[in-house]
Amino acid sequence: MFRATFTDYTPCFLRIEEIKDPFGVLKSIFESQPNPETTIDECWDFWTMAFRPNYWMTHESPRVLYENFLKLARLLDTGWIISRICPSYLTIGETVKTGYIPGQECDTNLHGGSLIKAYETLNNSYLQHNRFDLPFDLYNTFYHGLMPTSLDFEDILKESAYSSFQEINELILSLYAIYQAEKGKIISKNDTVKLEGFTKFALDHNITQFNYYDSVENIFEAFDKKQFLSIIEFLKNTSCSHFFWKSNGNPANVLYYLEELQFVMEILWDYYIIESGNVGSVKWKIPKKLEIR
Repeated sequence: MFRATFTDYTPCFLRIEEIKDPFGVLKSIFESQPNPETTIDECWDFWTMAFRPNYWMTHESPRVLYENFLKLARLLDTGWIISRICPSYLTIGETVKTGYIPGQECDTNLHGGSLIKAYETLNNSYLQHNRFDLPFDLYNTFYHGLMPTSLDFEDILKESAYSSFQEINELILSLYAIYQAEKGKIISKNDTVKLEGFTKFALDHNITQFNYYDSVENIFEAFDKKQFLSIIEFLKNTSCSHFFWKSNGNPANVLYYLEELQFVMEILWDYYIIESGNVGSVKWKIPKKLEIR
């Protein structure tokens, strides 16, 4: 994610069927929760980690934290998807259905003030420039909580520490309110068509997960083969060690190398698909013993 471009928001953590049923994603996340506090606490954990050395060790394993990150990133993606199909009575800002008066006795759950406020929060948040900065800030906070020595984005962490958590917190509260109010909601045909248009960004679509600032054309100049092979070696060694987490105090380095490996694999995939090039015949000569056949 450190190499991703943030020019526009794309739902990077949802599959095709999830994009077509965002309210189902809310159900899968919130169904077992009596209130949104559990998810908010999981989010706050990342900010606690970032400012308390070794706090990550109080958890069962870094995997638990990574799964919580994915849960929150998927929730942020779902909020963006839902904001694209806000109800017809709600538009940008504070405009609501003509003739609607909050507090009237005839109010229904559909037009309830809390639901309108929740949708307004989504609109106001996701309409700000691009919203990919929220999952990035979440990831960067998580990364720093695992005590990295490979790469340091602490300056960005300090800039976003309070504002990012506050905004993600508001989005969690709003999405929980929408989940509670929209249970059993049937997506309209018009909204179904809109959602189909976003499936091109899905995880299980034939594209890379992120857009990267290193283009397809210069991948071989932008990334050194020896560095790539050292990444594979590092990940192989850490994956084969049963006690790696007990003897290493900076598991963030694994995230860093994993991000670098993903970047190379995705860019080479783009090169192969878009350029129809033979990766094996260009500048990188991979040793035969490392080739996957």
